[in-house]
Amino acid sequence: MKTDIFRESIRLARKFPSKVVTHAVKDDKTFLAILKGGKINLPSQIKGLKKMTPYMEKVLGIEDSIYLGLGFVYNTSHHNWPYAFIFNKNILKNKEITTYAAFLVSHSWLRFLRKVKKEDPNLLLSIRNKNSRTKKEIDMLFKTDRCNWFHIEKELSTLFNHYKNKEEHIQYIKKFQRSKVIKNSYAPRYMTKDYYLNPSFKKFEAISKKPISLNDENFIGVYVHKSKQNMIKNIKNYLGKGKIIYTGSKIIK
Repeated sequence: MKTDIFRESIRLARKFPSKVVTHAVKDDKTFLAILKGGKINLPSQIKGLKKMTPYMEKVLGIEDSIYLGLGFVYNTSHHNWPYAFIFNKNILKNKEITTYAAFLVSHSWLRFLRKVKKEDPNLLLSIRNKNSRTKKEIDMLFKTDRCNWFHIEKELSTLFNHYKNKEEHIQYIKKFQRSKVIKNSYAPRYMTKDYYLNPSFKKFEAISKKPISLNDENFIGVYVHKSKQNMIKNIKNYLGKGKIIYTGSKIIK
């Protein structure tokens, strides 16, 4: 499964004519709302939005932010989202965007889980039987030292709030966060180095704390998964002049 994810991510990236960053989108409604509105809004500006990992994002101070990923990672990873807004690498020079050489939330949760596993595994066992999701992920953690923490963040947040070394962990992850910031002037170059994701994900995450306009000169167009090809005619009605639609196999201008 993991090999398939890497293979498809590499295929999409190599097929596209330039190295890019993208903002992936999960559903038709959100995707069309962005197209019609002409900008990617902050989570706080989107009515009824339910975030996947609100707890650790809040600890890190990035809960009201827009994520940009490397290439088409979020269209092929566990998210497997069918849409993306595609941007030229130079958008990373924008001062409202911060680029990190890390997956901040993932690193924060996995460090916490590994520490608890080592220090007091019974704490993890205390939430294991909460539901089928916690059982699956805690068992995976004990077996492989990794898990899909994003499936059980709600349960993990309760555990985290009762963790005796909570403040120490918060201090650590905030220091880690500061240490992984890439300067805006260097961020486009950092992004293009080792761009093709094999054999493992390059640590890259860009975060904007302001809305991103589709009038930005670095906006190239959109990615639309083959399962959503019936949307292309409608998309063309809202996509600006000169912008492209990438289907994974061809570019429509």
